[in-house]
Amino acid sequence: MTATAAVSLATLSSGSYCISLERIDHVNLLGISFKVNRDPGILKYTFQRTIKILSDPELTRILDEKAKRMAAQASEKPESIVRLTRSDFDKQISGNKPVFVDFWAAWCGPCRTMEPVVERLAARYGGRMVFGKLNVDEESELATRYDVQSIPMFMVYKNGQPVDATIGAVGEAALDRLIQKSIAGNPVYR
Repeated sequence: MTATAAVSLATLSSGSYCISLERIDHVNLLGISFKVNRDPGILKYTFQRTIKILSDPELTRILDEKAKRMAAQASEKPESIVRLTRSDFDKQISGNKPVFVDFWAAWCGPCRTMEPVVERLAARYGGRMVFGKLNVDEESELATRYDVQSIPMFMVYKNGQPVDATIGAVGEAALDRLIQKSIAGNPVYR
């Protein structure tokens, strides 16, 4: 009897992966789910441990191939969002390209909700705009300088100056408009 294996991968807002493995043969349903870091070595190790648990040779082959593909994708994926700190913030916002800054904190639920949205926008507009994240708990001096009182706050800078901003979990469409407006040169920041 041949078993069908279903392997799914979800990227969590924390940057970890949630991997779900299921063996489905209408008699036996085995589901395993766990979280791992983005580290390709951990992904490979996790799949190797899971493969040892499961005894079906076909399922083992499928999972091994999937682990190799996922590890390759994780190691090839360039980081498109810069982690901003006090030491490099002024330099980053003074560059030739506009800079989109996500002011966030680890404990902030709406910030984590917006994380995949910002990642998608960074992938879409990365060639025309720099994307950065600034942790307000670690860089409170910068948050104070730009009057960040609520998070998430998204601010666009040009030539070292803020030109537009929005506050809250506003969704992808609103951030997309903010970015397009800033790229086109129609800032409205007051």
